[in-house]
Amino acid sequence: MAEVVVDLMGEVCPVPLWRSQKQFAELGPGDVLVVRTDYGRAVRNLLDWAERSGLEFEVEDVANGVWEVKVVKS
Repeated sequence: MAEVVVDLMGEVCPVPLWRSQKQFAELGPGDVLVVRTDYGRAVRNLLDWAERSGLEFEVEDVANGVWEVKVVKS
């Protein structure tokens, strides 16, 4: 199981979702995509995408205004 971190600090929608989906497509089963962002709407979009896709995910507030969204490829 690999963990791939995508730093999208400073990026605004829809770029974080597009880049995350592209990177996620390259992962293997059991791998984890970790998206680091400072844009709250990107977090909502990532969670909506993961939920609609039936993926396991979690979000963590790692600092004031900075989040990490972890999505597991099944």
